[in-house]
Amino acid sequence: MSQDQLNCPKCGSEKIVKNGFIHNGNQNHKCRDCKAPICANPPQSSSYRR
Repeated sequence: MSQDQLNCPKCGSEKIVKNGFIHNGNQNHKCRDCKAPICANPPQSSSYRR
């Protein structure tokens, strides 16, 4: 998923920037307006094991 296709689920802003990676290697993003973290492809909770 490219950056221009993401919108912030919290505030609806299109000002999204890359912000590192999450534990499984997926790209993490951040909203420039409200600073909310956004993951384009979040891990499935059913496959997550502790």
